[in-house]
Amino acid sequence: MLSKAQKVLLALVLIVAITGVLLAQQNNQPAVTNGTVDHGNGSQEPAETAVELTLYFSDDQAMYLLPEQRNVTIGEGESIEETVVRELIKGPSGAGLKRTIPPETSLLSLSIENGVAGVNFSKDIQDSRYGGSAGESMLVYSIVNSLTELPGINQVQILVEGKKIESLYGHIGAAEPLEPNPGLVQGNDQNL
Repeated sequence: MLSKAQKVLLALVLIVAITGVLLAQQNNQPAVTNGTVDHGNGSQEPAETAVELTLYFSDDQAMYLLPEQRNVTIGEGESIEETVVRELIKGPSGAGLKRTIPPETSLLSLSIENGVAGVNFSKDIQDSRYGGSAGESMLVYSIVNSLTELPGINQVQILVEGKKIESLYGHIGAAEPLEPNPGLVQGNDQNL
């Protein structure tokens, strides 16, 4: 049997050994500080954040918006709001979903003030007319409904080349900030 002194000594040896193992493991992993990853050799890289987004794309008849859950990584210097718009421009990845924003469209800037996201697109968003009034509705509300899924955004103001527009294609007024339209989302009780 071990004496009381031997038990205390054994416990101290175990604590030192476990602490040493934990410190060795910690030294082999990069440290994340101030939004950057420090590899310990003087090099740093931006920290990335993984998020799940709800994006809305058109069904194949341009009657309803369908949600698509997408896991994305947001790099340093990019906001979650910008990521939402860039992912909408990329288009859907799921079957049965259709693109709403012309692929040549660029996001020029995005700002948020008092719950309104101001989204400034290149003129390419107006050059490709997707499906008349139905296509315009899908385009506008895929942007609005997707952005208003984010906390702090209640409305969206669409701009083209930095200017307010009356309408993208002449069917839906866009001169003022737009609220989400849950009635366009397939399966929503408001579209019955």
